[in-house]
Amino acid sequence: MKRNLLVAAAIAALAFAVERSFRLEDDPIRSLAMADPVAAALFDRYQERSPFRGRIFVEMGGLAPGEQARLADVLARAGYREVSLLAIPDPTRLLDLASQLPVETIEGLAAEEALRRRAAEILAVAALPGGGEVLRQLEVDPLGVGPALVGRFLGSGKGGEGGGGGAPPRVYESPRPLVYADVEKVEEALAALSPRVHYIGADFFAVENYRAVRRDVLVCSTLTLLLTLGLFVWFTRRWVLLWLLAVGSLVSYLAGVLAIRVFYAEIFAVVLVYTSTFVSFNTESLVHLSGIEEGRRARTLVGVWSAIGTTLLGMAVMLLGRSVLVRQMSIASIAGLLAFLVFLVPYRRTVDGIRFRIVPLPGWTAPRWLPGAICGASAAGLLLVGPPRVETRIDAFRYQSAALGREVDHFSRRLDAAALGDVVAVPAPGSPSEALRPLAAEGLLAWDDHPLARFRDPAAQEATLAALRARWDGARSLLARITEGEGLRLEIVGTPPGRRLGEWEYLGLLGEAGPLRWSDEVGGRRFVHAGLRRVPPDLAARGLVPLGPRTHYDALLTDLSRQLGWLFLAGFAAMVVYLAWIQRDAARILYVFAPVLAVALGFAAWSRLTGTPLTIVHFMGFSLVIAIAVDYTAVAVSTDHGDVERSKILLTGLSAVATFGVLMLARHPILRSLGATVVAGALPSLAFALLVRLRQAPGGAR
Repeated sequence: MKRNLLVAAAIAALAFAVERSFRLEDDPIRSLAMADPVAAALFDRYQERSPFRGRIFVEMGGLAPGEQARLADVLARAGYREVSLLAIPDPTRLLDLASQLPVETIEGLAAEEALRRRAAEILAVAALPGGGEVLRQLEVDPLGVGPALVGRFLGSGKGGEGGGGGAPPRVYESPRPLVYADVEKVEEALAALSPRVHYIGADFFAVENYRAVRRDVLVCSTLTLLLTLGLFVWFTRRWVLLWLLAVGSLVSYLAGVLAIRVFYAEIFAVVLVYTSTFVSFNTESLVHLSGIEEGRRARTLVGVWSAIGTTLLGMAVMLLGRSVLVRQMSIASIAGLLAFLVFLVPYRRTVDGIRFRIVPLPGWTAPRWLPGAICGASAAGLLLVGPPRVETRIDAFRYQSAALGREVDHFSRRLDAAALGDVVAVPAPGSPSEALRPLAAEGLLAWDDHPLARFRDPAAQEATLAALRARWDGARSLLARITEGEGLRLEIVGTPPGRRLGEWEYLGLLGEAGPLRWSDEVGGRRFVHAGLRRVPPDLAARGLVPLGPRTHYDALLTDLSRQLGWLFLAGFAAMVVYLAWIQRDAARILYVFAPVLAVALGFAAWSRLTGTPLTIVHFMGFSLVIAIAVDYTAVAVSTDHGDVERSKILLTGLSAVATFGVLMLARHPILRSLGATVVAGALPSLAFALLVRLRQAPGGAR
């Protein structure tokens, strides 16, 4: 009783600590970070100015006015505020671009009819709220050069230019903090009006990932618990074992979450679903440490510590990954397993007294050279097949419903038409136009859609500035007479705006005035931004830095996948060294890794034959396959394939397959892919450990 009370107090303390510090992050994309500081800075600076940040877009042109009003009311009640996509810039900075207007435009603005019309429009709103600001703009810009520049370079109208045809979308600023229940109501209202309404925004991805994870936590955790309980009831009727597993897994969960919180302020929701797999790791430790026969203790413990050590090494490898999501999974796994082992210490006598049902299993005694032959053939096969293609796309890294997928396709076409779909930063050691023309020549870039296509040469700029100087005083005098006749006295600026610009200054001013950056300088290097028609496969080799979220994250995920692949190989090597120290028998070591290498060959061949790339999730799964599958062969060969130990392996193997198999029912693609990879990798190792016995060395030597 005293022991149980102490354990209960420890669990309560852990739960209190977790509750006090728990913060959830639902979007796994936010776990990614670019290693290259220049590329990271370019992406972050571009996204800071992005008109899509913190906003949702709704096309409701297909609705009747009454329906539009009701939908606007739903959005307003959820905290969404309609805004203009294009904020009118500071007129004094905008007018620095005056030299980029054609002479004909200046002539038209300076015509008496145009000036009288402009004065009438301004006088009509001068007495209204905000009219003072309009008058100040007239004093700075009597000809209306600023509005002409906005129309030429930035588009006009509420919500900006739609791009690609159709009514422009209405833009709504997202409420902060985001309330998922309110966003769900908005999404339901929009979905009910589809296809007459189109909508997009990060809020909808966040809420769909939240719903998917919430459902996955409930389904996967419940099914894992039920399947594990069923296996334990069949293999042993000692309810104390079930109690130890249930309470110990709670300790694992709390310790894992608390360990993450030590290093990170937020915990990714996908990691919480992943904690349901702790039952499998705990089952292996509990079962193999239970009921050890006294005469076989030494051999059994060699197998147990071989299994636990390789499991910890497999988890530790993921700590070196750059993805925060991967590192959180690793921290949770290591802390959870160690906490479970510590939890078992007070119950070691109870654990020693547990016995398991022995299941008679057939087996074939293999010669000692067979594991080496399998390992050699697998290695040769891997060399023959060659390295598989490694690629991860953002669509496989987060959940989206079919309805949201259709909206993504719709708006992707709009962005492509506006040359904003695949924006990249192009290194430009010389002039920006020189950097872009080779891309335009290859058909990668639509030159006519880029602002540089409208950049005017020095002679044309001088002609425009001369026209401004020639007509400025006349326009001032006419406007002064008109406004004074209406009782308004204005202090109109006496100096015409604008100056001759170079390409870099032009792009910089355009970036200040509009919602998008068109150039940047990071680390002493200059870059010009451009929207590509298509992304070339040698993006990195060209030095192009993706700035659009989809292309950026696709490249980032692929890079992380390759990195995790190398870490996977490093972890494999560390396990070989560790087992060489523990086992001290080459045939036994090769036996442990033979099925894993065969599985690796199978995955590589499947990838090459089907053209399916290996993703970051596959490599996460491979690390877990090694951590789990090596346990079966390590325990089997260390205990000379005893019937008791093989029965335990059957129990732990079925538990692992059930635990990770349940993940294939998840909605979130990360979890489904992870579950399928682990099950496909663990089953062959389980069958090998149960059915293939390694012949003992001559004289029974270990």
